[in-house]
Amino acid sequence: MRFRVLVMAAIMLAACDQATIPVPDASWTGSLGRLVVDAGDPGNLEFVRLDGAGPEHGDMTLVSVEDGNVEQAARLETLGQPARVESLQARIASVAEIEAGAACWLRFEARAVQPQVELGLARLSVKAHRTGAEKELVLDRSIYLEPVWTSIDLAFAVPSDIEAGELEIAFAVGTQLQVVDIGGVSMRCFDQDYALERLPATSFSYAGREPDAFWRETAENQIERYRKGDLTIEVTDADGQPVPDVEIHIQMFRHAFEFGAAIDAEKLVGTGADEGLTAAYRKNLKEMFNTVAFDGALNWAAWSDADSRRAIEDGLAWVRSLDLNLHGRGLVSTEGADFPANLADKRNDPDAVREAVDAGITTIASDLDGTVSAWDVVDRPRENHELLELLGWDELATWFRLARAAAPDAALALNESDILAGDRMAELATLLGNLIGDDVPIDRIGAKGQFGAQPPPIQVLSDRLDQLASFNLPLAVTGFDMATTDDQLQLDFTRDFLTLAFSHPSVEGFFFDRFWGDDETAAGVEIYHADGTMTPIGKAYREFVLENWWTDIVALSNAEGTLTSRVFQGDYRVSARKDDLRAAATLSLGPDGATVSLELATKDQSDRTL
Repeated sequence: MRFRVLVMAAIMLAACDQATIPVPDASWTGSLGRLVVDAGDPGNLEFVRLDGAGPEHGDMTLVSVEDGNVEQAARLETLGQPARVESLQARIASVAEIEAGAACWLRFEARAVQPQVELGLARLSVKAHRTGAEKELVLDRSIYLEPVWTSIDLAFAVPSDIEAGELEIAFAVGTQLQVVDIGGVSMRCFDQDYALERLPATSFSYAGREPDAFWRETAENQIERYRKGDLTIEVTDADGQPVPDVEIHIQMFRHAFEFGAAIDAEKLVGTGADEGLTAAYRKNLKEMFNTVAFDGALNWAAWSDADSRRAIEDGLAWVRSLDLNLHGRGLVSTEGADFPANLADKRNDPDAVREAVDAGITTIASDLDGTVSAWDVVDRPRENHELLELLGWDELATWFRLARAAAPDAALALNESDILAGDRMAELATLLGNLIGDDVPIDRIGAKGQFGAQPPPIQVLSDRLDQLASFNLPLAVTGFDMATTDDQLQLDFTRDFLTLAFSHPSVEGFFFDRFWGDDETAAGVEIYHADGTMTPIGKAYREFVLENWWTDIVALSNAEGTLTSRVFQGDYRVSARKDDLRAAATLSLGPDGATVSLELATKDQSDRTL
């Protein structure tokens, strides 16, 4: 095992590009810069344990440094895996006020003393947020560290005024077992007129980004093997005789693979929106995707409220009119909440909560039976577990069985986070193993694809998909997003991860967290800007999905009146014409392929459905 760790570390050192722009001397900051965080003495960092974590989960000590740019560092040790990455963290508060719009530069030195076994790297979460009840997040980065000292520079803007002591910088290590050293922490902020682009910023990358990376050929071969089927078209005349040289058009109109996105129900309906943008929203949604999920709108708490329900029903009508599949998020708990708000007054009455939850599952699942094609019966139970702690984890099995009884045709999924981008595979494996062993009706595993400034190597992601596939259930990548200001990195990784997922035989869906951007949400992966213009990622997505992974062929039948093509799986319209005769049919093509017989006839007799 030790040999494997050393080999992985060597590979990652070579492949994980983390080049830093040279840092100017102190005079460069001029009179505009203000030191707002100073942990030059690592003893100024406060180590905290949250979410019930104790000394057995992790600790911090101060160590002397001989081979780095600092003389002393804080050593953060993860000894046992706590509830969340943020459960073990070293933090420090600001010492000066920061004006809204200020450009800030956070710098620190870090290294992996003991990397994670799987990666040969350590994983560090870096956050800056306002203290107090608001917890406004202004910086969120996930960084992989090599076993050598590395200078990290992060540049970001502060959206609102922050008083001295109200901003907190946190370095979190509550992930797999690892040891990380951190030192030389400082943060300077500049006035509103200072361009963020002038500040130093570490350039991150990921192994597998190279144009000639070995995984690309494998992915292309697997796409050819697993995403296509053989389609044979036989053309005859009225007497059943084959007809050569017939012009045949094979036209795909729907992919079998689920390409989806979370959408804003209000934008879809047009509530308070510009009519032109509403029309573009609907048109582009139908063109780009075949499956959607309402962003935070479709849950049983909202369904039980008359006003919310009317708005949801308007959105459902538009989903049906656009012929889109609908994926239901969080049948039990709402997005981002541990406890449904409509049950807050019942926290001290577990029996009443259990009765309400069970009734809620049955009500919305049965009301929407035939409308929702798949449900996340429970969303992120590792994060949103207050209900389960109150009622007992055995309730998971009950929830799935109630959902199956109420919606027998819907696919039922368990959706979890921090599996692909993080380190919680072992916990999910234990949970799934118990549920599957008890014959709980789970049809799909959902793994949220939310990544930070530095994504894992492509090979690691491939291995994690393989691990999930070992449960012999279909997979879906849900909520894909990437928090980074590096537009090119974001574009490249979106392209590569989408390709990897599409090539994997067990993955049957890929869902973006955002279809349409807005002016208030932090930058992330979007298909369209708020003004309706397509983003570079949207253009790359369209090129891959609607061009490279799409079938639209015009060719002639051979001497035997047939045409055989290997085409992408999905729904098709095939048509044939010669002189004034026509024939057409629609069909669905799966992995086993299909054979279609077309009999040329006059136009009004030519269409049929197979």
